Amino acid sequence: MMKMTKTGIAMVLALSTFLAGNAFAATKTLSFALPLAPTGSRVHQTWEWWADTVKEKTGGSVEVKIYYMQSLVKLKDAAQAVTAGIADLAYMSPAYTPDKLPLWYMENTRIGSSDPYVVTEAFRRVRENFPPLREEEKKNNMKYVVHLSNGPQVLISKTHPYTTPDDFQGDKVRMPGTMAKVAKMADWKVDPVSLYFSEIYSAMGRGTIDGAMTYVPLIGPNSQNEVSKYVVEPKVGQNSNVVMMNLNSWQRLSEKEQAVFDGLRTELMVRLARAGIEDEAEQRELLKNDPDNPLIFQELTPAQRQAWEKGLALGDDEMIKQMSRWNRHAGDLHQAYKEEIEKVAREVEAEGYPWDRQRLQ
Repeated sequence: MMKMTKTGIAMVLALSTFLAGNAFAATKTLSFALPLAPTGSRVHQTWEWWADTVKEKTGGSVEVKIYYMQSLVKLKDAAQAVTAGIADLAYMSPAYTPDKLPLWYMENTRIGSSDPYVVTEAFRRVRENFPPLREEEKKNNMKYVVHLSNGPQVLISKTHPYTTPDDFQGDKVRMPGTMAKVAKMADWKVDPVSLYFSEIYSAMGRGTIDGAMTYVPLIGPNSQNEVSKYVVEPKVGQNSNVVMMNLNSWQRLSEKEQAVFDGLRTELMVRLARAGIEDEAEQRELLKNDPDNPLIFQELTPAQRQAWEKGLALGDDEMIKQMSRWNRHAGDLHQAYKEEIEKVAREVEAEGYPWDRQRLQ
């Protein structure tokens, strides 16, 4: 058996290092800041499916590494983090940075359909024909990946349900900024409190607040049923978020890799909408029947829902006014969005959801 010389050993080691380095360089790992918890929900499973599919369709050249529960960046800082490249991808709420993303903030609605699929499909159609949205993305050094609806906001409370705004009775209620303005304009007898979503549990537990605006699928995972008793679902309007990629990170991808992200967008959007709808239905039943902390879901009459709509309609006008300070196209976008929501709602009513249509074929 021949003995390898020192020179030969050195060459082998150098070649191994070179090959290992090339293999490592061939995989582009993109960090993805996702504020949700890895609970195993359908929405969580959808994000895992997407990351796996990106890796599969790029032949392993791109890997999306998900950082859950704000472990990479806080949700409130997500937009700045993507602009600066601290995160390659991030799930962001334009409500935290309306000055940076005033047109994307218009994706939220106060009235109209609360259906996640209806609103996401409507906004998808609007974005395709609204160049100012793409200009806003580029201005912030961002590449649009997908948008999604959190579904409609609901109200949780401890001592009595908020079936109409009159039921606030001066309570301290956690409300996002725009809703606090709505409450003031509509003369609701409520004391709005500004808190991050993660602070709802402790604030209600301590008695700092009496109620809060939240989302059905997030009540259980955040243990909010432990500190509340009633849930009211006005079922009007909804809140949406968006996932953006740092533009420099996007440009480092090959055309083939970019095509994978673009090609998955619509399927991801539909999967997320379906997952949100199904998670909400499942969570509602689990919360009603929780053995330790069951919640009472208060059914609303048409008159009670109309009372909410009357005040919430003021929120749409206020939102347009505020966002128009940063982008003059806000009003036009909102009008186009409302019209498209009505069209998509009629389509769903007549034909069902895309996944229902596929099942019938």
